[in-house]
Amino acid sequence: PISGRRNVVGAWWALETAVVGLALLNDDACGALYPLTRDLIATGLICDLILSVGPNTPQLVAGIAAHAAGLADRAREHFEIAQRLADELPYRLLQPTVQYWYGRFLAAQTDLAEQARGRAMIEAAATDFHALEMVPHAALADRWLRAEGTDTTR
Repeated sequence: PISGRRNVVGAWWALETAVVGLALLNDDACGALYPLTRDLIATGLICDLILSVGPNTPQLVAGIAAHAAGLADRAREHFEIAQRLADELPYRLLQPTVQYWYGRFLAAQTDLAEQARGRAMIEAAATDFHALEMVPHAALADRWLRAEGTDTTR
């Protein structure tokens, strides 16, 4: 999408896909997309059912991009809103997805309690991913847990 202009829905879907994809690749370009994610939120879209790179919401992709940009306070705000939406919407696949990404954010913080909370969120997300048969997502969470030394082998 182009900021300040009307954009077709496909441009917004491409943004959501790009943010998640770049975050998975640990690409610095992810953070540069944060301003566009704020424009996406301003469209009023609540939830994307396309499942391009998994279930998401504009708030979730904004949290991911803000985290990548090093904007911890903004990332936390977006993740908390995404968590509330995931709890309120009748979209079960979204709940562990938000937990996974919010958990990654928390696990990267300097506070040990937040790190522990983040790891616990990722462990819970992994359990849900397995139960919901979200195989690629479960593999992603399992890989993160193994890399962090908190493997909960199933």
